[in-house]
Amino acid sequence: MSAMGFGALAWTLGTPWLLGASILAALGIRWREDRTGFVAWAWLAGALASGLVCMASLALGLPFSLLRVLPLAALVPFSLVAWRRAPSPGFHRDEGPSKVFCLLAALVMIAATVHVLAANASPVTTNDEGDFWSLRAKIMYVCGDFGDDWRWHTAPERSPIDLAHDYPELNPLLQFWVYVNAGEIVHFENRLPIQFFALATLLMMMSLLGCRVRPWLAISLVVIYATSDHFLRMSALAYGDLMVAAGATLALQGWLRYRESGATKFAALGALGLSIATWSKNEGLLLLLTSVAVLLFVALKVEGSVAERLKRHRRPAAWLLLPLGFAALARGFNLWFGFKNELLNPASDKSSPLGRALSHLPEHSGTYLEWFFRELLGKPAVGHAIILVFAVLLLLAPKRFVSGARAVPILVILLFFAGVSAVFFSGTREFAWYLQTSGRRVFFQMAPAIIVLAASFVAELNTKIARIEP
Repeated sequence: MSAMGFGALAWTLGTPWLLGASILAALGIRWREDRTGFVAWAWLAGALASGLVCMASLALGLPFSLLRVLPLAALVPFSLVAWRRAPSPGFHRDEGPSKVFCLLAALVMIAATVHVLAANASPVTTNDEGDFWSLRAKIMYVCGDFGDDWRWHTAPERSPIDLAHDYPELNPLLQFWVYVNAGEIVHFENRLPIQFFALATLLMMMSLLGCRVRPWLAISLVVIYATSDHFLRMSALAYGDLMVAAGATLALQGWLRYRESGATKFAALGALGLSIATWSKNEGLLLLLTSVAVLLFVALKVEGSVAERLKRHRRPAAWLLLPLGFAALARGFNLWFGFKNELLNPASDKSSPLGRALSHLPEHSGTYLEWFFRELLGKPAVGHAIILVFAVLLLLAPKRFVSGARAVPILVILLFFAGVSAVFFSGTREFAWYLQTSGRRVFFQMAPAIIVLAASFVAELNTKIARIEP
């Protein structure tokens, strides 16, 4: 790693966490409710808020010396709200995990942290992390605002990048935050805020699994995910895929907690997760749209009048405005600066994405199915087994698996996969290119959520079997 001082690095990573902790406290979420989860939630909420502060600073052209303290200043109003607010319904003191679980969890996190730090022996200069994500952050730092220089350097006709101009900005904004605190462009430490999303995902998996399955099984499943080829590769890079995975896992945790407690604060937690995913990559927007679609479908299927359902769930439902707002922010930003998507604005084919997908379906279906069974289900790798287990449970026990609190997230995942497939079919480039460059990365964004849902189902079956045994 380069010579960024320890104090500057601690400020860079610690300030967002403190801001996130104050946001959670303002929502009525206390660390004693879930110590493991709270550490992850605070980082995710703080990273989202810090990205928003950085964007506002760039839009206003504020000096970097002021930006360095803005996240800490933003902490003050949230802390005041938290101080005046009593714990909301759903607050409880748990007895905490066992000492063995804590020890094993600590060992897993130490190993994952060592892996993350070891990856930073190489600079962020190549692949998508260097050619797009950090390059966008460097332009932010050099320009200092979203003025004429920014517009000139990022003009699609002038940019060296020919893909993904319309990606959301959370990833480069967090790398820009590192540059601001370093006082220069660095090539190692800027990867850390993105890698922290990977560590946060492991913590959330421990939190979710720890209260649903036996401790040894919970740790085993986290180790299975943490040693998968996908996680090991993505956690070593400043890509946006694990940011979407973290957002999806947080959304799942918020949903399950809301179903268990009925507390609106957990609906807010889920909305934060969807906001993170939406502002990280375009797949996050797809996740948001599928989530809204499934929730509307389920709401219409529940007994009772629409007016009664709206009245009963109006407060948690209102939190969906948060990720929808981030979706509007990302879309508006890209439209303002002329960033276009090759799928929505192709240079060679002016037909609609749906029209292209339908026209390509007969031609590419065989290739897609062959890739799916070979790459996702056929390889004897830990990561691929995750998708395989999900598919097997859907085939063997669809009604039992897709039931209760699991129904909504499973339907969202299935619709998300269908949407991703439609995007591949609507592409204007060679079909195999999409599968080779992004297929596995996109599908494995849902891997943590799939593990949690599958484990909860197996634990539920074990409980039922134990009850009927003499």
